This record gives sequence, C-alpha cells and structure tokens, in this order.
Amino acid sequence: VQIIPLSTIHNSVNDVTITFSDYTSGHILASVGSPNIASIAGKSLDYTIQLNDTVILASDTITVTLPNAVPIPGKYFTIKNIEPTAVVTLSTYNTQTIESSATFLIGAYAALQVISDGANWWII
Repeated sequence: VQIIPLSTIHNSVNDVTITFSDYTSGHILASVGSPNIASIAGKSLDYTIQLNDTVILASDTITVTLPNAVPIPGKYFTIKNIEPTAVVTLSTYNTQTIESSATFLIGAYAALQVISDGANWWII
C-alpha cells in the first residue's frame, strides 16, 4: 500500500475537489460523500426547513417554510402531509416562489417534492 499525498478543497455543500500531489499508477479507490439516507423530521408545529433535512412529515395544520434557495441550487426537499384532515401550507423564504407562487397547499396524505434552482423553488 502506497500513501499518496493529496489536498482537498470543500467548494460547496456537495462539491469537493481532490488533488493528488504525486504521479501514481495502479488503482485509486475514493469515496466521497455520505450514504443516500434521508433525514426524516416529523413536525406538528410551524417549522422552517433546515439544510440537513430531506423529508418533512407534517402531522397537523401547520406552515412549513423553505430555506433560502440562493445558496443551494440542486437541493431538494420532500414535504408530506400525514393527517387526514390537515392542510399544510408550504411557504418560501423572503420573496422567493414555488412555481411562481409564494405558498403552496398540501392536502391530506399528499406529498410535494421541491428543488432549488438557485433563485426559487420548483415542484418535481
């Protein structure tokens, strides 16, 4: 086993640059990132989504607010209403929009997945 000097630069949330300092031949095994495991947060009170959230399970009539879309293009969240009579309001940060609207209603047992384009949110 040969140890190869390397340097890393953390560019953004999901982007890392790895530079090998020496020429090498043979095989290099690299693992970057974390396993594809969703972070699930159950909420029954108004909640602002955090960057480490993936899935929000809303269990009451509440407002769930998306974070600022600007610094996180490509980041997506899933919001699921798990109550038979509740309506979950999905709202945005500041003046950002979801499909050109400031809010979106999620009915009983419905789910909505949104993704940031770096300026606003889009339903996917």
